[in-house]
Amino acid sequence: MRHKGLAASLAILALFGCSDSSQPNLDVTRDPSNIDVLRLNPSAPALETDSVSFYAVSGKDRYAEIYFDSAGVRTNRLLRFDVSKNSLYRYPDGSRIHGGDSLLITVRITDPATLAFDFEPAGLKFSTFVPA
Repeated sequence: MRHKGLAASLAILALFGCSDSSQPNLDVTRDPSNIDVLRLNPSAPALETDSVSFYAVSGKDRYAEIYFDSAGVRTNRLLRFDVSKNSLYRYPDGSRIHGGDSLLITVRITDPATLAFDFEPAGLKFSTFVPA
Protein backbone atom coordinates (compact mmCIF):
# COMPACT_ATOMS: atom_id res chain seq x y z
CA MET A 1 0.00 0.00 0.00
CA ARG A 2 2.91 2.36 0.69
CA HIS A 3 3.90 2.22 -3.00
CA LYS A 4 0.38 3.05 -4.14
CA GLY A 5 0.34 6.12 -1.88
CA LEU A 6 3.73 7.18 -3.20
CA ALA A 7 2.62 6.69 -6.80
CA ALA A 8 -0.51 8.75 -6.15
CA SER A 9 1.59 11.46 -4.54
CA LEU A 10 3.93 11.59 -7.51
CA ALA A 11 1.04 11.71 -9.97
CA ILE A 12 -0.60 14.50 -8.01
CA LEU A 13 2.63 16.46 -7.75
CA ALA A 14 3.24 16.12 -11.48
CA LEU A 15 -0.18 17.63 -12.13
CA PHE A 16 0.29 20.40 -9.54
CA GLY A 17 3.51 21.84 -11.00
CA CYS A 18 3.26 24.97 -13.14
CA SER A 19 5.56 26.85 -15.48
CA ASP A 20 6.24 30.50 -16.23
CA SER A 21 7.17 32.24 -19.48
CA SER A 22 10.59 33.23 -18.07
CA GLN A 23 11.43 29.56 -17.58
CA PRO A 24 11.44 26.74 -20.14
CA ASN A 25 7.95 25.45 -20.90
CA LEU A 26 7.95 21.92 -19.54
CA ASP A 27 4.17 21.50 -19.48
CA VAL A 28 3.07 18.13 -20.75
CA THR A 29 -0.45 17.56 -21.98
CA ARG A 30 -1.72 14.07 -21.24
CA ASP A 31 -4.70 12.34 -22.77
CA PRO A 32 -7.01 11.68 -19.79
CA SER A 33 -7.83 8.23 -21.16
CA ASN A 34 -4.14 7.29 -20.70
CA ILE A 35 -3.95 8.22 -17.03
CA ASP A 36 -4.13 5.39 -14.53
CA VAL A 37 -6.29 6.44 -11.60
CA LEU A 38 -5.33 4.82 -8.32
CA ARG A 39 -8.13 3.84 -6.02
CA LEU A 40 -7.92 3.27 -2.31
CA ASN A 41 -8.75 -0.25 -1.20
CA PRO A 42 -12.16 -0.14 0.57
CA SER A 43 -10.64 -2.12 3.46
CA ALA A 44 -7.83 0.43 3.99
CA PRO A 45 -7.62 1.96 7.46
CA ALA A 46 -9.14 5.36 8.10
CA LEU A 47 -7.08 8.46 7.48
CA GLU A 48 -5.56 10.32 10.40
CA THR A 49 -6.85 13.58 8.87
CA ASP A 50 -8.40 14.70 5.60
CA SER A 51 -6.26 17.84 5.28
CA VAL A 52 -2.92 19.28 6.30
CA SER A 53 -1.58 22.83 6.19
CA PHE A 54 1.99 24.08 6.43
CA TYR A 55 3.97 27.23 5.77
CA ALA A 56 6.24 26.93 2.74
CA VAL A 57 9.19 29.31 3.07
CA SER A 58 11.39 30.40 0.19
CA GLY A 59 14.91 29.35 1.14
CA LYS A 60 13.85 26.48 3.44
CA ASP A 61 12.85 22.89 2.76
CA ARG A 62 9.34 22.14 4.03
CA TYR A 63 6.84 19.31 3.63
CA ALA A 64 3.44 18.02 4.66
CA GLU A 65 2.31 14.45 5.21
CA ILE A 66 -0.98 12.59 5.59
CA TYR A 67 -1.05 9.18 7.25
CA PHE A 68 -3.46 6.32 7.76
CA ASP A 69 -4.73 5.73 11.28
CA SER A 70 -5.40 2.27 12.65
CA ALA A 71 -7.07 2.19 16.07
CA GLY A 72 -5.52 5.52 17.04
CA VAL A 73 -2.04 4.59 15.80
CA ARG A 74 -0.35 6.35 12.88
CA THR A 75 0.52 3.75 10.24
CA ASN A 76 1.53 4.05 6.57
CA ARG A 77 1.98 7.40 4.89
CA LEU A 78 -0.52 8.18 2.13
CA LEU A 79 0.98 11.46 0.94
CA ARG A 80 4.13 13.52 1.30
CA PHE A 81 4.24 16.89 -0.44
CA ASP A 82 7.74 18.39 -0.55
CA VAL A 83 8.46 22.04 -1.25
CA SER A 84 12.22 22.48 -1.40
CA LYS A 85 14.03 25.71 -0.58
CA ASN A 86 14.07 26.74 -4.26
CA SER A 87 10.63 25.50 -5.36
CA LEU A 88 8.47 28.57 -4.72
CA TYR A 89 8.30 30.90 -7.74
CA ARG A 90 5.18 33.12 -7.99
CA TYR A 91 2.19 33.92 -5.81
CA PRO A 92 -1.28 33.30 -7.27
CA ASP A 93 -1.47 37.01 -8.21
CA GLY A 94 1.66 36.60 -10.37
CA SER A 95 4.05 38.51 -8.12
CA ARG A 96 7.48 37.00 -7.53
CA ILE A 97 8.23 35.08 -4.33
CA HIS A 98 11.47 36.30 -2.72
CA GLY A 99 13.87 34.64 -0.25
CA GLY A 100 12.32 34.42 3.20
CA ASP A 101 8.75 34.88 1.93
CA SER A 102 6.26 32.35 3.26
CA LEU A 103 2.75 31.27 2.47
CA LEU A 104 0.29 28.77 3.83
CA ILE A 105 -0.28 25.71 1.64
CA THR A 106 -3.21 23.38 2.35
CA VAL A 107 -3.60 19.89 0.92
CA ARG A 108 -7.10 18.44 1.29
CA ILE A 109 -8.34 15.00 0.29
CA THR A 110 -11.57 15.61 -1.60
CA ASP A 111 -12.31 11.97 -2.41
CA PRO A 112 -10.42 9.29 -0.46
CA ALA A 113 -11.77 6.49 -2.66
CA THR A 114 -10.16 7.93 -5.80
CA LEU A 115 -7.27 9.69 -4.02
CA ALA A 116 -8.39 13.09 -5.32
CA PHE A 117 -6.64 16.04 -3.66
CA ASP A 118 -7.14 19.79 -3.64
CA PHE A 119 -4.12 22.05 -3.24
CA GLU A 120 -4.43 25.67 -2.08
CA PRO A 121 -3.74 28.40 -2.82
CA ALA A 122 -4.86 27.85 -6.39
CA GLY A 123 -2.58 29.50 -8.94
CA LEU A 124 0.63 29.18 -6.90
CA LYS A 125 3.54 28.61 -9.30
CA PHE A 126 6.57 26.47 -8.64
CA SER A 127 9.96 26.54 -10.32
CA THR A 128 10.26 24.29 -13.36
CA PHE A 129 13.90 23.74 -12.35
CA VAL A 130 13.09 22.69 -8.77
CA PRO A 131 9.43 21.61 -8.81
CA ALA A 132 7.53 20.87 -5.62
